[in-house]
Amino acid sequence: FFSTRVLFSALDEYLIALSNGASVNFLDFQLKRKGFQERFSVILDQLGIDVALDIVKNLSSVLPTFQVKILQSLHSKGALGMKTLKGILQYNTDFPENQYPLYMKTSKEFSSSCNQFRGREKSSYSDYVNRIVFRIVNESLRCLEEGVVETPQSVDVGAIYGLGFPRDLLGPCLLVDDMHPRVVIKILERHYEDTKRDGFLPSNLLTTMASNDTKFYQK
Repeated sequence: FFSTRVLFSALDEYLIALSNGASVNFLDFQLKRKGFQERFSVILDQLGIDVALDIVKNLSSVLPTFQVKILQSLHSKGALGMKTLKGILQYNTDFPENQYPLYMKTSKEFSSSCNQFRGREKSSYSDYVNRIVFRIVNESLRCLEEGVVETPQSVDVGAIYGLGFPRDLLGPCLLVDDMHPRVVIKILERHYEDTKRDGFLPSNLLTTMASNDTKFYQK
């Protein structure tokens, strides 16, 4: 449940960026440069748009504002991902399994869905990537706070090996320790001010750590 919940918080932010006009291929490229191990578009298409919709429904209590309309639009157009050779991306039966070109054509169904639900938020690609990183960090800490996972080690290992979180960032909890909770709170508050999305409201755990000047991994 931890991996699914945190992954879908990141996918929410990813879909918001695309609905605001970000290029699928270029955003995927920037996320890969940051160190994410998988293309977000391919993750969704491999999972299946129909399956993703079921997961979003099950997560509605913790991710109530997920960008579900784009997925619903894709579903209504029969673009269910790799199983139909079209989802976010257009697939070709000649592609070797799990080997996809650096540039892939966005499906016309996805392009029309984004145009239908076009957002007005204009940001840089560095902001889009940064928001995805810190949505993952914040949602991971909420899971730890709520007892979904029991230890910071479980969060960091789960994020890196279960979500493909950038290894250079060490893991959500180690990243917070490295940057300091107060710095992370300032970053989250800036993103909240820019977007007004609740996913950037600092978790209670993070706020407590900043007040008490504590870390996850005490030396």
